[in-house]
Amino acid sequence: MAFFTYNDIKSIEEMIVTEGFNKEVIIDSASDNFNGKSLFLAHSPMDEEYLVGAISFFFGFNCNPYVKKSTSNKNKSTYDVANDYKTIIKACPKVVVLVSPESIDSQWIPWKLGYAEAIKGWDSVALLPIRDEYDVEEWINDGYLGIYPRVVHQYGDWVVEDPRDKNHWKLYRWLTM
Repeated sequence: MAFFTYNDIKSIEEMIVTEGFNKEVIIDSASDNFNGKSLFLAHSPMDEEYLVGAISFFFGFNCNPYVKKSTSNKNKSTYDVANDYKTIIKACPKVVVLVSPESIDSQWIPWKLGYAEAIKGWDSVALLPIRDEYDVEEWINDGYLGIYPRVVHQYGDWVVEDPRDKNHWKLYRWLTM
């Protein structure tokens, strides 16, 4: 099993930019409107630099992700931010949370995961862990992160693996389940 690495995400971003796509346009189109999007790609502001690569990764699976810009939370009360997330989670069929060793202490990540699981069910929520190297680190198995399915590369394909029983689904199938 292999995680997505920072280099993988940056390579995807570089490829997209080389093909003439503008990073700001990609972010703006993914954050334009959550209605009709295939999934909510939740993240911490600490991982925003990886969003273009992550969005583009899901484009490769014919998936149209929504991202909420962290700047849209400025000047909002915690109650209003939570209501925004509730609305988005309800509207998007799947929820994938981009998480890294730098963002695991985010105050909103466990909240988003718990709310999404309660509303969508276990099989509609997954983590997209990213890190420096391909090997699995223990941080992904600690605490709340250890209980959620995660997007990993194994068996020559990207899959969503359930850490409880190691069952897995090909990512492209999971996205349409």
